[in-house]
Amino acid sequence: MASLINHKGPSRRGGSTLQKIAQKKEQLKLYPRMKKIERIATHQICQEGNGQCQCQAWRPSSSSNTDAVPKFTDVCKTCQHQLEAHTREVKDLAEEQLDRILLLVYDMDNILLQMKNEKEDQDLKRTYGILFQSWARPPFERPSIAKAITNFVMYKFGSLQQSEWQMMYDLAKMFLYCFNHWKLETPSVHTRSTPSDDQKAYKDNYVRWVCFCHVPVFCESLHKHDATLIFGRSLLCSVFVVMRRQLMERFTAEQEKMLPEKRSMVITHFPRFLGQLETELFNAGSPIWKEDFNQTPEALSIPSPACSTIISTPSPLGGPGSAGTKMDYGAPNSFKTREITPPFTSPQLMLDGSTDSPSAAMFPSPRSGAIVMRATHTSAHMAGTTEGPVAKKPKIDGRDAIDVASEIVATITEPSLMVGPEAGFFNDQVSRDHMAKTEEKKGVLQVQILHNSLREKPSDQHLMWMLGLKCVFSYQLPRMPKEYITRLVFDSKHHSLALTKGNTVVGGICFRMFPTQNFAEIVFCAVASNEQVKGYGTHMMNNLKDYCIRHHITHLLTYADAFAIGYFKKQGFCKDIKVPRSVYVGYIKDYEGATLMECELNPKIPYREFSSIMKKQKMVIHQLIDKKQSEIRKVHPGLTCFGEGVRRIEVKDIPGILETGWKPTDNELRSPSQIELEKDLEKLNSALRQVLNQVKEHQSSWPFQEPVSESHAPEYGVIIRIPMDLQTVTERLKSGYYSCLKLFIADMKRIFANCKTYNEKNTDYHRCAVTLERFFITKMKDAGLWIELN
Repeated sequence: MASLINHKGPSRRGGSTLQKIAQKKEQLKLYPRMKKIERIATHQICQEGNGQCQCQAWRPSSSSNTDAVPKFTDVCKTCQHQLEAHTREVKDLAEEQLDRILLLVYDMDNILLQMKNEKEDQDLKRTYGILFQSWARPPFERPSIAKAITNFVMYKFGSLQQSEWQMMYDLAKMFLYCFNHWKLETPSVHTRSTPSDDQKAYKDNYVRWVCFCHVPVFCESLHKHDATLIFGRSLLCSVFVVMRRQLMERFTAEQEKMLPEKRSMVITHFPRFLGQLETELFNAGSPIWKEDFNQTPEALSIPSPACSTIISTPSPLGGPGSAGTKMDYGAPNSFKTREITPPFTSPQLMLDGSTDSPSAAMFPSPRSGAIVMRATHTSAHMAGTTEGPVAKKPKIDGRDAIDVASEIVATITEPSLMVGPEAGFFNDQVSRDHMAKTEEKKGVLQVQILHNSLREKPSDQHLMWMLGLKCVFSYQLPRMPKEYITRLVFDSKHHSLALTKGNTVVGGICFRMFPTQNFAEIVFCAVASNEQVKGYGTHMMNNLKDYCIRHHITHLLTYADAFAIGYFKKQGFCKDIKVPRSVYVGYIKDYEGATLMECELNPKIPYREFSSIMKKQKMVIHQLIDKKQSEIRKVHPGLTCFGEGVRRIEVKDIPGILETGWKPTDNELRSPSQIELEKDLEKLNSALRQVLNQVKEHQSSWPFQEPVSESHAPEYGVIIRIPMDLQTVTERLKSGYYSCLKLFIADMKRIFANCKTYNEKNTDYHRCAVTLERFFITKMKDAGLWIELN
């Protein structure tokens, strides 16, 4: 029976098979060069006598040692020719090319092994053999399943309200995800389960699925494709009935594990979705199977621009199965060929009913219509965007040397090699505003700052641009009174940032700055409907941020309705308002039903170049990771000390153990005598008191005897989060606070660290800290109490 594939590899004996294959491949790469050449030679014909020899592959002689490194003079068991005759084409290749061929050979052997596996299904074993034959290249049908599902969503649910439509869109992504991870029935099983189906067509599709979707999961030498992008109606019709039944059975059985809101969507609305899909699937005249299906308002009932969605360039595809998912689009502003792409989340996430995971949020809605980005009365919703605070990434201790980072940055000269965090549909390595920035560099797009000043009469061209921007706002915001839009755009207290192409305005932001309050309010933000999906919204916002920073404005405020929140989150806005309420109350109007959002600007960030900076930073991080991994993977010689009479060594003394990130535990840090001392609190306190008294009597201890006073050290409490001094340590020692050496050493080290943080190196305070710390460590070591803290 068909089921969801867990991609466990050919044997399907457990979830670790793929991991074992990867480990084996890494082991192969560590082989000596001659061992690699010998392994490749097992698939190389003998070339002795200009190919006259009939030997098809190298076979080592039975007398040779399999563990020994082979030589070119070794003789083949079959043809008695030397190994050199079988390896003339590969023996001079670079190591990287040799490894690539070696992994290809390993994949071939793996497939041949499955063909001989008695437990493997006979249909699948026969299909494995076809991998070694020529075969038609994908896609095999048009339109693809992904394109048809996109057409179906637009055709059947395009007129629904935004929330209902979004739910159907999420269900479509979930269906495509399930199909991409579905294990097809073998032809013999399919004949029994669906006897009325075209068995010859299904067998052809099954063979194609095995070759292009299934085997490449564990054979990296083969290019993997997603089934929804290379198959079409015939395969979907063949498996839909069985797949629908088993999907609902599985979801029903797993419903207790789902979140309540997702359970309702999957159990209640998914059957409705599948039912309507089945009707269109088996309807020969259904428009969803037309290659030129039109998703524009002329063909569909789509809401007005007032409730349309903003669509921006998505993040890169990720997760298992992402290979081969790049889609063929027409013009960027056309939605006629856009396909819903499923989120590549884990099977467990999908069973939990979660479609708003980080992966799910990477894919934009294909719903067409005008791009509308408004602050007040906005209807700009970033499809797939989830609300709620984003968890802050944990801080990683330790930094690489600045010279290493500088060395890596110096090697990054090609922008196409900088893989940034956000890739788009049209290029896997471009940022969201890449197209807009490219058009601006070519002179196609210009950024204009417009202001109807009373002191200086604006030029006729500026007035024409302001009039054009007013028309864009009026057209995109039909529910807003034109008089109100006109008054704000031409108001002398408001400014406008406009994007122009020649004399035509294609988008803009109307805003008002309050310099005395250190914030600016965004009033309107819109892009013309025929200029969407080009990153203009992000480009405008980045230019506005830089403009505000130049005028010493560090906060942006805006009121956004429910549909606009997603867009503004993408631009760095949040609901956590850091500006005191007294600063903005009375300056901006409070709108009912809208949410106040804020973006705090960093004067050190050039926002127009932010995406390029992020790409370079990510490239640096990747280089640092590769550098660190190369150090970790270094092969160290074995331990020879035991042969010299040594019976025991510390774990930290093992070569390479510290480079892997290993850190000793508390017990490993302490000596046996220290462990015994900590068991007797009275003896411990007595030993620590002796050291502390010696430190307090030292001539350099005068700055640390008492707590630091704010009158002597301005802003000390702001810079130093956890102050510490010798008086506090003494009081803690008397109270029995120090139950172990680690606590005492940590407090003493904090005294010296605080001093060196607050004071410059050339000051007396800093010199005292260095001297006293050296004295403290010496006395602790002399008393046998010192521990190196992590």
